[in-house]
Amino acid sequence: MGIGVGLTLVALGAIFAFALDFSLSGVDVNAIGWILMVCGAASIAFTLLYLRPRRAVVPVSEEDAAALRRAEEIRAEENRRDGIL
Repeated sequence: MGIGVGLTLVALGAIFAFALDFSLSGVDVNAIGWILMVCGAASIAFTLLYLRPRRAVVPVSEEDAAALRRAEEIRAEENRRDGIL
């Protein structure tokens, strides 16, 4: 579910809870409205949690980047020597 579905549920729930003034036998329209609003809010919260960045971006210093490049060069050279590549 996306944010649009959550907002739709909240809007429909608000209409049922606050705007409609009728009753059905055995059905509490007001309670259905509140349930829809809670489900919509939960949908929005879960969507925002799901879409947030998974992990922080950590800047790499020049020394670390140079060491990583050198390690990759050594690994590639060893692979060529061993006949892997």
